[in-house]
Amino acid sequence: MRSNIKQSLRFKLIIGFVVITVPLVGLMLYNNYYASNTIREQVAESNKNSMILYSQQIEAALNKETNFLYNVAVEDPNLAALPGLLDDPVDYYLAKANILNTFTRYHRFDNSVDLQFVYSLRNRDLFTTPIKEKSYERLNAIKSTIERIVKEAKPNNDFFREWRAVEYNNGKYALIRLVNAGDDLYLGALIELENLVIPLDIIQSEEGLVGFLNQQGQLITSADAIDSSQPISLGSGPNAGYQVVKQNGRKYIAVTNQVQGTDVILSVFVPKSKC
Repeated sequence: MRSNIKQSLRFKLIIGFVVITVPLVGLMLYNNYYASNTIREQVAESNKNSMILYSQQIEAALNKETNFLYNVAVEDPNLAALPGLLDDPVDYYLAKANILNTFTRYHRFDNSVDLQFVYSLRNRDLFTTPIKEKSYERLNAIKSTIERIVKEAKPNNDFFREWRAVEYNNGKYALIRLVNAGDDLYLGALIELENLVIPLDIIQSEEGLVGFLNQQGQLITSADAIDSSQPISLGSGPNAGYQVVKQNGRKYIAVTNQVQGTDVILSVFVPKSKC
């Protein structure tokens, strides 16, 4: 009887169906998974290339500004004369005005930085180019932050080696670079990070989000829908080129790129549903 069951048409059909269908379903699932990964990798690669290009533009602008600060520190006669004019208020003021004019002339057609400054430790005097900031609170916060950083700066301080992100007011961050001009004089420049955010039109998604991360993977510029308190793992996992990040119930493809000469990481978030 058992032999007859095994030889029955129904049994053979069931076995044939299983033998054919199971591998076919497995193959379809694998192809779907492979296709999804391929699309995500293509989207990530496309955005990565755009980010690298934009990062290089940022790096070039920052390097240009750093070189300018070093040139002023070495060559500007008014800056060299400043320490000897501390007892002469009139000449001291004129020297300050000439230094600021040098900054202004150089940046007349270049808005890559928000302000330049000089700080005299001996005179406890901070003077800056005009700050494009309407809020008195934020204006005061910027000046206070610069003074704090310069007063705490040591010869091996990171601010003398690269542009560093610093929080100056309630979640607002800026990049600051210092140059030691000697005689307790420091030059520097400041750029608000929000002004460096990558243009949305180069992201391969209309719903893409952009921002900067610190070295701990925390978002330090505003990007709606991304939780800044939840660090993003950098360069880990099987896909080092991108990561899948879940934020507020929605999944994003996160692509990151270190901006050389700084301690910040440019990041792009593309909704996974759009990939």
